[in-house]
Amino acid sequence: MIAQTNAFEEAEASFRSQIKNLEEEIEHQKKVLAEQAQNFKREQELMLSAIHAAEMKKIRQQLDSPWQSKPTPTAWLPMIRNTVSSVNGLYYQAS
Repeated sequence: MIAQTNAFEEAEASFRSQIKNLEEEIEHQKKVLAEQAQNFKREQELMLSAIHAAEMKKIRQQLDSPWQSKPTPTAWLPMIRNTVSSVNGLYYQAS
């Protein structure tokens, strides 16, 4: 009877230590997750600020020189038209 009690107490102690280890691991993983979320948020803020700064610079440049002509089109169709018209000696300007 005493041997069974000792075996039960040993098993219980073992399970309690496993539970404690797993709870510590859970707490560690929660901290890691919180740190990663904070890092991702900081990175997103940095990226958004960089995009905002670049766009603001672009807008300021456009506002500083309103007398300049339209920007060159970047769509493929006007570029093809200009290429074809310059090769054929035709004059075509998109409106």
